[in-house]
Amino acid sequence: MIGIGIGIGFTGRFKTASDILGDTTIIASWLKADDLTTITKDGSNLVSSWRDKNGTGHDLAQVTGASQPLWITPGTIRFDGIDDSMFTGAFTWVRPLTEFIIVKGITSNINLTISDGLLVNRCKTYFGAGNSQVSIFCGSALGPTAAPGDNTWFILKTVFNGANSLIQINQQTPITGNSGTSYQRGGFTLGARGSGTDYWANVEFKEYIAIYGNLSENDSSIIYNYLLTRIP
Repeated sequence: MIGIGIGIGFTGRFKTASDILGDTTIIASWLKADDLTTITKDGSNLVSSWRDKNGTGHDLAQVTGASQPLWITPGTIRFDGIDDSMFTGAFTWVRPLTEFIIVKGITSNINLTISDGLLVNRCKTYFGAGNSQVSIFCGSALGPTAAPGDNTWFILKTVFNGANSLIQINQQTPITGNSGTSYQRGGFTLGARGSGTDYWANVEFKEYIAIYGNLSENDSSIIYNYLLTRIP
């Protein structure tokens, strides 16, 4: 049971992260790299399936062995920046949409992809200039904003909502503005552009939360405080 919560009362008590994360009207997919009940990997720790904890079926998969990322003890998933990627099947995930990610870049390069839709540049989150910057794109580019750089874990929040889009790192002052309205996600890809097309990133994930819509400030703070307890 996740018991971290702040803010106003919720059915006679404080709202907790578990109240939000277990609500599939809010959460499109919740992926935890240290929950081995949701991960299928082989004897070399190559990951073929990373499943939503809520059982929605919005699961990541990679059937090609050479493109499977590596599970790292005690519980992260690393993409090699060469050809690794994982992606869901198609489902309805349209703007406005939000992501929370515990992530680190390993080897720097420009425009390498953290997450994307099922097709290329469908609300993409990417390293803008090496691992020291993050930008987003959904028809227009927003950013970059400063990121910690190579081999440093951080909490990343993105909101794709046209002119009211947002990038926020470690709950610092966010960058806001227009990321475009040209596309919808329709599912998601990690580690490369849509369905593993190109721009593979050497990146490692601890947790990924896909959210329908835009959370309230209070609910965002609850999720952030929960993720603070999860940073490796």
